[in-house]
Amino acid sequence: MTWAQLVAGYFTGGLYSWYTVHTPELFPTRVRATAISIVFSGSRYLAMIGAITAGSLAAALGGFGKVAVYFAPIYFLGIIAVLWLPETRGKGLPD
Repeated sequence: MTWAQLVAGYFTGGLYSWYTVHTPELFPTRVRATAISIVFSGSRYLAMIGAITAGSLAAALGGFGKVAVYFAPIYFLGIIAVLWLPETRGKGLPD
């Protein structure tokens, strides 16, 4: 069971580790803490709104399967958005 938890933690934790590695390199030092706080908290608020919306849609449409069809494009938009992030390899942190 411990090994299963380690494997699951590795894969789910990897999603969140990207925030702390890439995001600080995008903002100047004077606003870095505020920007990262907005990124972390903003995503939680969006997830809260998404959960409420999904529950309401499931009640209206008759199941979560139909709701999944409506929410799936959001993930594709996220994948495409990552392609436009600036590359920071080899660059110093902004002042």
